[in-house]
Formats: sequence, structure tokens, C-alpha cells
Amino acid sequence: MTTVTPIYSELIAYKANCHCSAVTFTVRLCPLSTLKLGECNCSICTRNGYLMVYPARENVEYHTGADNLTEFRFASETGVHKFCKTCGSSI
Repeated sequence: MTTVTPIYSELIAYKANCHCSAVTFTVRLCPLSTLKLGECNCSICTRNGYLMVYPARENVEYHTGADNLTEFRFASETGVHKFCKTCGSSI
């Protein structure tokens, strides 16, 4: 059986923020019900139960607090986890 992935001409803007609202941003994505979610098996993602979507960088716009982000890289340098410096929320 062949499955067809629908193509959407318009992206939906989802507004988001970290827990303390120091970092605010908008992500433009296809409707959430159509996205394939990613699951990472690193200790951070496994412990927190994260499911990921990977928007194109040009579809992420930071409004406030981009300078308040810090990142963690595992020794392999393959994955980058960004966090709010104030509240520790993953972004």
C-alpha cells in the first residue's frame, strides 16, 4: 500500500515561550496532526519524555531572549540541546 503525504501551501504559526517567559518565539509548521514526530534516546530526552519536530531554521523567529539561551552538546557533538538560562526549559 502506498501512502501519500499531503503538501500544505501554508504553514501555521505557533507561538511559544519557556516557563519563565524570558524566551519567546514563533515556529511555523505544517498542521501538527500531519507532522512526523522524532524521538531521541539521549538521557535528557528520555528522562523528560520529549518528542521532537524539526522546523527549518528560517521558520523559527525569536522575539525575546535569544541571548538568554545556552546549549549543551554531548561528547559526540551530534546533538544540541538549547535551554533557557533562567528557568532551564528546553527550547
